[in-house]
Amino acid sequence: MALGVPQFNNYFLIFFILYTLELESLSKILGSFLDQCLIQSICFIFVTAGCFLDPMADKVLVGTLFVTLTYSSLIPVSLTGLIIARDLLLMAAGFYIRYLSLPPPRTVNRYFNVTLPTAQLAPTFISKVNTAVQLTLVGTTLAAPVFSYVDHPLLLGLCYLTAATTVVSGLSYVFSKNTYRIIKKAPKK
Repeated sequence: MALGVPQFNNYFLIFFILYTLELESLSKILGSFLDQCLIQSICFIFVTAGCFLDPMADKVLVGTLFVTLTYSSLIPVSLTGLIIARDLLLMAAGFYIRYLSLPPPRTVNRYFNVTLPTAQLAPTFISKVNTAVQLTLVGTTLAAPVFSYVDHPLLLGLCYLTAATTVVSGLSYVFSKNTYRIIKKAPKK
């Protein structure tokens, strides 16, 4: 038994985390392939949809990793709650931007139609830094039980850094003006 969780669950959680990271890697490879696609009209649809789906996949990955590590008592519940709250607010803002940018008539079918791009989202620099810090925390937290530094002050400092970059990156989306762009279609002649 480690950390109050049966040994079987620890192996399952480690497998689950590694499997999740593998799926994320495959989605990144697929995204890179679509970026290099030669058929521009189809590629535009997938790349524009990817501007929304790729960050969504990143949020699901990070949320899953943090919930799993919090379940193992390796990451504080408050940090996981902060990260998930920020990501839920960003997803809600993305859905709201999609609603605002969708030309009438606004129907459920048109709202979820990826062939009808209406907005393009762009991450801020601090958000990219935040993702790197979060994944660094996940990696070091996974290694902590192996190298016996679970309660090390540097790991706690990394938790505080992660919380700080999470708050700052969330605020950067509120105050930055270049985080999204409405795509206007040219009028047909």
